[in-house]
Amino acid sequence: MSEAELYRQQWNGFVNNTPEAIQVTGRIRQRHYQQAIVTGKSLLEMKDHRGALQHFDEAFKLEEQGGFSFDEILREYRRTAALQTLMTDADQLERMLGDASYMATKEKLLKILTLRARYDLQENQVLESRLESLQARMVSAACLQQQSLFEEQLSKGRDHEQNKQFIAAGTAYRQAIAIAGEHADCGLSDTLPNKRLQSITHAIQYQEQMDRASEMLSLYKNAESLTAYLKAESIFNEHDLGVMGLTHEPFAAHVLKQNLNYILSAAYYYLEKEDLRSSLRMVDALASRGYPPAQTRLIQEQIGYRLGQQDALKYPGSRWRTSVLQYTEGKRFYRFFRKAYRKGWRSQ
Repeated sequence: MSEAELYRQQWNGFVNNTPEAIQVTGRIRQRHYQQAIVTGKSLLEMKDHRGALQHFDEAFKLEEQGGFSFDEILREYRRTAALQTLMTDADQLERMLGDASYMATKEKLLKILTLRARYDLQENQVLESRLESLQARMVSAACLQQQSLFEEQLSKGRDHEQNKQFIAAGTAYRQAIAIAGEHADCGLSDTLPNKRLQSITHAIQYQEQMDRASEMLSLYKNAESLTAYLKAESIFNEHDLGVMGLTHEPFAAHVLKQNLNYILSAAYYYLEKEDLRSSLRMVDALASRGYPPAQTRLIQEQIGYRLGQQDALKYPGSRWRTSVLQYTEGKRFYRFFRKAYRKGWRSQ
């Protein structure tokens, strides 16, 4: 707080509005004003442009408060100090272009532009030319950086493709597409990454379903795992993904390597699809691995009844006792199947 303000506060309400008070505060303010200009001129001669500008700004603020005569040359001093300070800032910005991030250089440029407007230097051609050059270099540097990131993602995508890691490849290509979209003014095109992404879309879908199948299996969600595996198999076969270097174990072989409850889920899956013989093959696998027959009663009964109906029509004149042996081989494990088969046979 200046001496004038302290004086006015001390005598607030007593001399604040008297002519004498106004004269006193005006003289005090003018003394500070002249001192700020003298100090600023001294710093200006010493090439301390930023320090000089601070003192000229202080003098300018005192002018705005009024109450004394002004020095007309202050504005010239202030603009000179401001111009040299901004040129120094431009030098700093130029040095930043090689090391700092685009956002840091952009922030620095915005500060310079704000100060240029504040000190009414928009028409200064030297400063304007310097800033235009720096802006062009900033755009060029930013584009080079984005070009590098774009090519890096393309390279990652190709590497992942070669390693048959199609999900990771897709992620890299999508990032390249995003970079190209955000920086089209840099001449980047998303044509190539889009083309590569499209070419591996089905391989990505296949691997996503296989990953889901594994995840669900680890969580003992057998039905969900089975469904995901079959979706993956459908994608693999429909789009002939073997030509892309992928290999796939058919579900019929895969299922027999899984836990018993998974195999039972597969039996119900085949039953729902009316593939009774494949469903029974799953029950056979359970029997060979010691699964309790009572826990297969429902599936045995459903398979047996339907096969009994079908075989009665398929083998007219035959006996159900003889026909059922093709499935049970007389094993006690299939007693529920045998009873249901007889019922189905006799229902025709």
